[in-house]
Amino acid sequence: MCGVFGFDLVGSPRVSRVNISIALAALAIGNEERGSQSWGSYVPEGDKLTKALGPITEGVNIKALAAEQRLIAHTRYATAGAITAENAHPFRLAGGLVGQHNGVVYNHRELDKAHGKEEVDSIHLLRCIEEGRDLAEIEAYGSVQFVRPGAPDSIYLGRFNGGELSVAKVKGVGVFWSSTLSTLLRAMSLGSMDATFYEVKEG
Repeated sequence: MCGVFGFDLVGSPRVSRVNISIALAALAIGNEERGSQSWGSYVPEGDKLTKALGPITEGVNIKALAAEQRLIAHTRYATAGAITAENAHPFRLAGGLVGQHNGVVYNHRELDKAHGKEEVDSIHLLRCIEEGRDLAEIEAYGSVQFVRPGAPDSIYLGRFNGGELSVAKVKGVGVFWSSTLSTLLRAMSLGSMDATFYEVKEG
């Protein structure tokens, strides 16, 4: 079990960056409970990918990330692959896609044989998306977030086969998301943001 969270803000948010920092800290703390072995973040503007071992709350610069316009972040509890900074999500693929997955790819050994061995099972899912292959070959559950090369202003969110991913829309501010609704509710409350909550549709 891992954790994912992030945001996509409007050009000039109608709340202070302090509020955004508080909400982001709550998202990091809540998702750290789902995975504390390693963590990573990706800021599309400036193409900034950061990965590190250990709990996210011990290494992340919340204030710096809260100053950004868009962010995807991940807290890892390893299910396949060694616990290393390199194996932390998000992953940058050869074609330029940057993405992360919370969940398990059950048939990763078969996919290793068909497409080449991957250290982390989630990379098979992300490669399938990048290459436009039929996702039916992936036996998995969870949620996925990714940014396509050349399109830093669009973050794609997906949920499938019972995976968790909740979204909060804040008028005049933007969109926040998290693995669990409870963490998202707490983050919006602490950040004093009046949000409308959604669950990402499966598919």
